[in-house]
Parts: sequence; structure tokens; C-alpha cells
Amino acid sequence: MFKKIFNFLFSKKVLICVGLLTLLILSVLFFLYGSLFAFNDIYIFSSSFIRLGIIFVVWIIVFLVFFLQETIEFIQSFKNEDKEKLKEIKKESKSFIHRMRRNFKLSIKDSKNTWKYMRLKSIPLVVIIGNEGVGKSTLINYANIDYPLNDSLESYKKFHHSTTNFSLYISKDGALVDTEGNYFNQEELFNPASSDEMPEDDLDKNKDYIVKKNIWKKFISFLNKNIFYNKLNAIILVIDTRLFLTSDVEYSKNLARYLVKRVSEIENNTDTKFPIYLVFSKIDLIDGMGDYLRIFSEDVANNVLGISLQDSINLDSNILHNEFSILMQNLQYYLFSKNNLIHSLDEKNKAYLFLKQLENLFFLASEFALLANKENILKNKSFIKGIYFVSPYQENIPINYLYDAICDKFDIKKPINKARNNYTKQSYFVKSLLKNVIFKDLSASGVLKQLWKKVAVTCVIICTIFITYKISSFYINKTNVEIEIANNNAKKILNLMDMYRIYDRLSIEAKVRFLQNLKGILDSYPELFKKDSINNYITLDISYKAFENAKDMYIESINKLLKDTLIIELESKLKTTQDSKELIKTLYIYKSLFDSTYLDKELLKIWLLNNYESFKKYKIPQEDLISCINNIHFQKNKENKEISLFASEKILRIPRIERLYTILEITSYKNNKKILYNLKDDIGLGFDILFTYNDNLKFDSIYTKKGVERFLININKYVDNSIDIESWLLKDFSLDSINDKVAINIGLINLYFHSYVEKWQILLDNLEPKKYNTKEEMIMYLNTLAKNPITTNTMYNLISIVNKNTNLNDPLIFTFAYNLGLPTSEIKNIFNNVSSNFTSYHTLINEDSMIDNIAQKASPKKDSNNTQNNQTKDSNILEIISKDIAGVSARLSEYLNQSDNKKERITYAFSKNLPKEDAFSILRKDINALPKELRKYYNTAISNVWNLIELVAIQDLNTAWSDEVYYSFMNDIAPYYPFNLKSNDSISMDNFKGFFGKSGTWSKFYEQYLQNILLKKGSVYYINPSYINKIRFSSEFISAITNIATLADIMFDLNSNLRISYNITSIDLSPEFNYITFGYDNVIAKYDHTLQSKLDVVASNFKAASLFEFSATNHNNIVEFSKKYDGEWAWFKFLKDITKTKKGYSMIFNNNNKMYFDIKIDSSDNLDKLTSTLPNFSIPLTIIY
Repeated sequence: MFKKIFNFLFSKKVLICVGLLTLLILSVLFFLYGSLFAFNDIYIFSSSFIRLGIIFVVWIIVFLVFFLQETIEFIQSFKNEDKEKLKEIKKESKSFIHRMRRNFKLSIKDSKNTWKYMRLKSIPLVVIIGNEGVGKSTLINYANIDYPLNDSLESYKKFHHSTTNFSLYISKDGALVDTEGNYFNQEELFNPASSDEMPEDDLDKNKDYIVKKNIWKKFISFLNKNIFYNKLNAIILVIDTRLFLTSDVEYSKNLARYLVKRVSEIENNTDTKFPIYLVFSKIDLIDGMGDYLRIFSEDVANNVLGISLQDSINLDSNILHNEFSILMQNLQYYLFSKNNLIHSLDEKNKAYLFLKQLENLFFLASEFALLANKENILKNKSFIKGIYFVSPYQENIPINYLYDAICDKFDIKKPINKARNNYTKQSYFVKSLLKNVIFKDLSASGVLKQLWKKVAVTCVIICTIFITYKISSFYINKTNVEIEIANNNAKKILNLMDMYRIYDRLSIEAKVRFLQNLKGILDSYPELFKKDSINNYITLDISYKAFENAKDMYIESINKLLKDTLIIELESKLKTTQDSKELIKTLYIYKSLFDSTYLDKELLKIWLLNNYESFKKYKIPQEDLISCINNIHFQKNKENKEISLFASEKILRIPRIERLYTILEITSYKNNKKILYNLKDDIGLGFDILFTYNDNLKFDSIYTKKGVERFLININKYVDNSIDIESWLLKDFSLDSINDKVAINIGLINLYFHSYVEKWQILLDNLEPKKYNTKEEMIMYLNTLAKNPITTNTMYNLISIVNKNTNLNDPLIFTFAYNLGLPTSEIKNIFNNVSSNFTSYHTLINEDSMIDNIAQKASPKKDSNNTQNNQTKDSNILEIISKDIAGVSARLSEYLNQSDNKKERITYAFSKNLPKEDAFSILRKDINALPKELRKYYNTAISNVWNLIELVAIQDLNTAWSDEVYYSFMNDIAPYYPFNLKSNDSISMDNFKGFFGKSGTWSKFYEQYLQNILLKKGSVYYINPSYINKIRFSSEFISAITNIATLADIMFDLNSNLRISYNITSIDLSPEFNYITFGYDNVIAKYDHTLQSKLDVVASNFKAASLFEFSATNHNNIVEFSKKYDGEWAWFKFLKDITKTKKGYSMIFNNNNKMYFDIKIDSSDNLDKLTSTLPNFSIPLTIIY
């Protein structure tokens, strides 16, 4: 449906009609308004006769193009004989269709009169097609089915005429449409003499074909209307068995071709698919049928002979062979089982030969079905449903086709067929086929295209109802909600009216609160502050209209508030501002509030944004403050003359040129956001890769080369405007005006270009490289920075942009300046001064390099070295830098891919000085030839790359610490005594030295990786100031290495020898004991309450087998208690076991404080630090975070 509409709208006729209608409208408009067109102030279409003449000529041309040929053909058609013949043919076709309609109506009327309660729409409709004379009408009329026929139609049975049009037969079970055979094979009526002949070329010869074709088209269109709409349930192709068996292969091919074509035409016009039944008629002409059927009962005529197919798409010869084989076996079995009923041998032979001929017919019918199905499934949706065989009426001479085939093959004379009377004078297999098979198989047919249309229409209707319901519900609910909201808001506004009546007497804070409350109410209707839109009326969103007065009250209140805020702040600034530009700008805004001629609301908004800090004390929302400017009205008020005079006096002290330029900046092009120049947009895609964006990279486009042209072209207008505003600002004073316009122009140009240079200098100073933290991004950045050829490089593009805008030695710019009538020398000096500030950039890309090279070739040889140096310095420096950056990129990739050698990576990253041939060193050296701003950019870029290298090195350093120090400590040191006091095993002193010694694990790690990063002073480590912002060591790590250094200093000398020693001096012994002996190896001391005893303890003397023993003997000289400390750490175990007291230390026996041995320990070593540090010593897994 949509496709048809689309094709119609874009058809040639519709397009022509639309074009002609458009041309007609344009013609009318041209006639009415053409007089307004003018060329060089000459109204050439002012005369209505000229306009009519032009319109007439245009329509004559249109007529000649579109209608002349059609008009000629139309006139000629009056004398065209072929057209008259076509009319006659169409008239004849219509007469056939008229008779068909009439006969169909009579049949329908008779059926309704016969069967009062039958619903015609519920019965199936079947169309019978086939060649002429194959027995279509016979099949219908001798089917033993009742058809109520009018007297005018019943004559057929009497005279047995062939159908010459279409006939409708309606029974209780279904309706049959009989068709003329020539409609089925209508193509046989068209016999062209050549390949390019069309039926219309020779109407006399092809009349029958055209008539039949037109009638057939109208018939199938008629099938899709009224009572027959989507009613077609089946097609029956009737095939004459005799012709089928006796004709050549071409006959079968034509049958299949005509069948497919007729089915396709019916499908396309009725939008239905249906089963196709192949019915072979006149099988009684096969000799022996009567003899064979005589063995059956009389009821055999009401059976069905044939097969039904379930899947025609996958139909193949095997399926048909199996089906027909089963059918033939059953027929043969019945013959053999009833053999005794046939008494004559001749009759038995005939019955058997009939089956053999029938078997041959089955085979040929299978081949035809396969051929027809193969062509049909390629073009149509309908399918072959079954193959059946019938005998509607016996009246011809039977033929033995086997005899005839044998005689034809061996050239034997055929026997003469004898005419015989019919055996039964009845039809076989017809009635059951129609009533029980074809009429009952309604499910096989169906709608092809109309189903989705019905579903679509149903869905559209449902959706429309649903959407209408939803929309209606939405608007009803919305209306109710809006009414409720409006009522609530109206109540709130009424509550504010009391405050509004005394608004003028309220304080600023109270006014702000009032406005905030009112604004909060009006925020429910954002449309109040917008222009009216037709969409609001379409969506019925117009409730805001009721609050127009509230909006006016709000705006009026805002204006009153601004009098108490904006005016006060402006007057305050005029009193206090010392900046000349800000003073002029503020006075201009202040005075313009009272003079609408000079009021610039956009400038006022910008001023409020820049000075909003002054208004925060009023607690007025910035958006509200800015939005009020559109409705500001102070013209009825008067300015404070005293303040304006005071400000004007200060402005008078400003040099006039500077004053005029400030006014020019404020009013002519300053802060015009619509024409801002943005370096990012100018450079393009590469900008985001190389640069970090900031607001200093954009400024008013007046400070570009195009802006220079605009400035110089409009300088006179700018000056006049500035002088006019100056006169208005200072109208209360008599000005000593400088009448020299040239001097004013030169002065303004000087100030303009001073700002020009400042803008570009600020831009260059704010160039910053973009930071990247991943390898891939940094490599991409470097490759972009090193892009070759150099002319495609983004940095080259940047320098080109700078050169283009700062090199003002341009003849076109000079022309604009000279046209002002200004002194040439002064203008040239100004331009040269601007260009000289950026000479270092101009030399990087020397546009005159070709001329210079030619001149250098002509110069003496003694200057060749200088030439080469200059060329390297200027022309090639960018290429050199590009190559250097490519080298840095390659070095970075090499460094990052050097994952196997972490030691080398760490050493490289934290080395003090890089080799001269290193890529980073080369780049740092070469960028010295660049301008300072670019040098700063590249230095920052190098630092960013180096930071990435250091970041990777820090990660490697963490890994190296874990692998070389942490796991070594955790596996070899931490599990043992004295680090684990609960352990029974002690660490050997050699292993202890191997970790904590001067050449131990930690010392090697420090010397290898951290010597340049961590500086050591005594036992304290601190970060090298060069790395303090790059590396953050964890506090646990700093604490651990400090403890390592402390332990090493306490325990080892410079040669990593154990130097711990102390002496034990006895002080007191418990009275419970007589004496105590203590010592190790052969060094023994004894204390017996008399003289003090001393024992020197040297840690290096302790071996794995050493035993440090304290034995207390009672008064019976029996050792009562003993404490033993073994191994290399016996001296440490003793220190951990004693308790510190006020006098010294005390050893307690048996956990009884009365059994003690008080001693004093003298040592030059910090033993307390040692005993507290070793058991609690630990190191972190990572050292940097």
C-alpha cells in the first residue's frame, strides 16, 4: 500500500502536475510583485505588459516542451484506424465481461433462491483451467453434484457445447468457475513474424489474442472483488489423457508454462495463494478400464483415484514413484484377489493391460508434475497439492496405448478399434474428488499479502485508539495538575502582595528574599520569560499566560532593586577605580543607563559577569541579575552629576589617544564573542594531541591579520564613533580637541598594534604540551610532534600561523594603510616594529629561502661556511628538531621494551648525566636554537617524556626492591631469632652480615639504585632535592632503612666486623644464694656478696657452640638455679632476658623477684636501641607509592 502511494507521488504525471502548479504560482507572484525587481536602480519589470509577455513566453516554452507532441498525437488520433480498432476490441472485451457478470449474478441468485440459509461467503471457490476440449465442462456437469441453474443456463447439458466465456456453478459444498480453454493458452493466439513485433502492431492478425488477454485480466480482477474477494481456494488444471499420452514432450512443457503463468497472474491480482490440482480426465479412453472396474462394486465410482502431496517444495521423483507404486500395487492386488470374478480370458487380459497402461500414465504424470513444480516454485507461492485421474463420461472409443506404442516401434499395422457402448454410463472418481478432497481442503489456501494489511490496519486502529486515550488522559491529567499548580501559585503570589505594597520601604536583603520567592513561583512557568511559540498552543501549554502580571511585577521589582544595587556599585567604582580603561568603561556604562541611544545591553552583561563579586553581598543570583538587563529601564531617572563629573575629571587626565583607543576597544570590537579567534580551531586536529588548551589561546579576531585589514578599513569609522562617544561622555567639559585626524589615526594604530603584539606574545607564552601517562599515548604524541614531511607537522603549522599573523610586510596590508592617507614611513615603522618582535619565528620558515640560496651561490666562496651555518640554523632547524624527536621516540620505545633489564632501566632513569650522544641530550642541545617560547614548550615536553621514563623506573625500582631485598629478608632473615623471638633457630652471623653489613644486601641495593636519589647523613636518609617532587618514598621504607643504618652502625665496624662488646659488673645477689658464677666458654666470673666481679662480653667471641651460663649456688653449695644462653646470639639473648632497674639491670630466677642478681652493664654501644630494634624490625613490600 505504502509502495503504491510512494510510486504514485513520484510518478511522472504527478511530478509534472506539481511542476506546472509551482510554475503557475510563480507566474502569479511575478505578475503581482515583479515590478519590485530592480537592476542598478532600474525597474525593468515595472510595466504589466512586459510581465505578461514574459509569462506568455515561458508558458509557450512549457507547452512546446511538455504538450506539443501529445497534442499532435491527439489530433492525429482522430484519423488513426488502429485506435478505432482498439476501441472495438475493448468494446468486444467489455461485452464478454458483461455477459460473464450477468451469468454469475444469475447463478448466485439461483443458489440463494434454492438454498435459503446458505452463506455464499463460507463456501470455497475453485477455478478450473486447461486447454480447449480437455473436458473441463464435462468434469463439472457429470460430477453428480447439484447446481441450481436458470433455464437460460441449463441448455448446456442438453447440447454439450464447449464453454466460450466463464461459467459459475454453485453447490452446497463449493463453487466452480469454468473457463474457456483459449484463456489458458492465450499465447498460442499470438504468432509474431519477427522478434520485435508487438500485438498492437497488427490488430487484425492479433485481434483474438488481444481480446482474450483483456478478458482474462478483467476476469482475474473481478475475482478479487465483492463476494469473491480473497475467496479463491484452489485451481484445477484439467489435462486430456489422450492428448497427454499421444502428444510430444513440447505439449507437456507448454502445459507447465501456461499453468505457471496463469497462476502467477491470479496470485498477483488476488493476493492469495492456493493449492493446484493436476486432474487427468478421460481415462476411460484407456482400453480395459471397464473390464477392470467390473470387479468392483458400483460404489467404486465415488472413490478418488490419485495421490495427495504434502510438501511440493521438496518434491522429487522418489516421492512420486513411491506414492504411485503403492497405488499401483493396491490396484494389482485387488485384480489378483478378484480374478475369479472375470470369466473371460480376453477380459482378464484387457483388465491387466489397463493397469499396465495406467502405470505408464502414472510415470508420465509424475514427470509432468516434477516439471510443472520446478517452474512453479521459482515464480509463485501456490503449490501443487495433488495428482488425480477421473472419467467424467464415457462416449468415445477406448485405445490400447501399449499396442499402439509397440506397433509404432516395430512398424506393425495397428489393429482397428471397435466402437463399443459404455459399460456403465456413469462418471468415475469425480464427485468424491470435488466434494471430499478439493472443497474440504480449505486450510491449504490463504491470503498472501492481505493478511499483513489486515493485521497492520487492526494494529493501527488499536494503536490510534490507545494513543488517543493516552493523549486525552495526559491532557486531562495535565490540565488538572496545571490548575492545581496555578491555584497554589496564585495563593503564594497573593501572600507576597502585602510585601509588594511596602516593597520600596524594604531593606536590600528583604527585597532579595521577595524576588527569590517570586522567582521560585515563576520558575514553574519558564515560558513566561521566552517568546510566545505556536508549540505552546499545540500542546495546550498556555497556563503561564495567567501569570503575565506577576512577571511584570517581578521585572518592575528587579528594576527597583537594580537602582539600589547596580547604580550604587557603578557610582562606587567611579569613585574608587584607578585603572584608566576600567574607569572609562564604567563611566560609559553608567551614563548609557540613562541614555538609550548609547545603551549596550550586551556590554552591560559582560561587565556584570566580570564584576559579579561586588554583587554577591546582595545575594542576588547571577542568572537573575543578568536576565534583568533585557528589561532594564532607567531613562526616566537622572544620573548623579557630582559623581559623573568627578569621573570625567579623572578621565580628562588620561592622554586623549589612549582615551579614544579605550573607547574604541569598548564600543567597536571589544568582547564580541561571535568573532573570537581560537588557535585550536586554526590549527585543527593536531592541536588536541600536542597542546593543552587554556583561555589565553583565544582572543578577539581583530588581533589577527584579517583583523588588521578590518581595523584599517574601518579606522575612520572607529575614530568618528570614538570621538562622538568621547564628546558625549565629557560633554560637561570643553575639550581641547586635536584636530589633526592623521595624528589621531597614527596614535590609535600604534596602540592597536601594541595590543596586537601583546596578544600574540601571551598566546606564545601559554603554549603548553599535553601530558600523557601511558606508553602508547606518549609515542603517539612524539610521532605527531616529529611528523614528516615537516610541512605537514602541527608545530610547523603553528609557526606558519604565527608568521602569517605577525609578519606584516604584506603589500596588501600596506595598501590598506596607504589608502588612509597616512605617512608611509611611520606606517612602515609600525609594521616593522610588530614584525621585529617575532623575527625568530619568521626565520624558522623562510619564505625567501629560495632567493637566498640563489644569492648565496653567487656569493664568494669565503662566505660558504656562513651560508651553510645560517641555512642549518634557520631553514633546517625544524627538520633537525623533528629528527631529534623521532630519536627520542625511538629511545623511549627501546627503553620501555627493555623489560628484561630492569637494572639498566633504573640506572638510566636516575643517572646524573646522560651521554652526549643520547637522544635526550641531542634534543636539549638543538632546541636552544629555537625561540624562547618554543624552547620552553620543548623543554616541558622533554620533561614529560622523562617523567614517564622515571615513572617506569620507579615501578621497576619497586620490583627490584621486592625481588632483591624484601623476599630475601622475609625468607632468610625474618623467620629466625632475634627477629622472631619465638623461633628456636637463630640466624647465623654471616647471614646477618650478608644483609645488614657494609657490603650486604641493603648496601648493594642502595649503591646500585638509590645512591643518586637518597642521600645519607649519619644514620639518616633524605631525598635528593632534585627528586623530591618526582618520588614519594613510603614512611615505612624510610623507617626501615634508617633502622638498617642504625643496626649496621651499632653492630659493625667499617670492615663489617662485629664490634658489639660490654662488661658485666655485679652489684648485688639475693640472700637466698651463697654465690653465683657466670661466663661463657673459658671466661668465668664469680660473685659471693663480697668484692664486685666483672665479666667482659665480646659478641665476636660467641660461636654456634658457645654457652653463656649463670649458675646460682645456695648455702649448701648446691646449684639451685641456672640460666643458659647458647649460640652466636647468646650475648643478645642475655640482654633480652634481664630487666632494667634504677640501679642497672636485674636477672630474676624462677620468676621470683626475691631471687635476683643485680648487675651493671657498661658499653659504648647503644644496647637498648639494639634490643628494641631487632625483634621489631620489618621492611615494606614496596618502597614508593
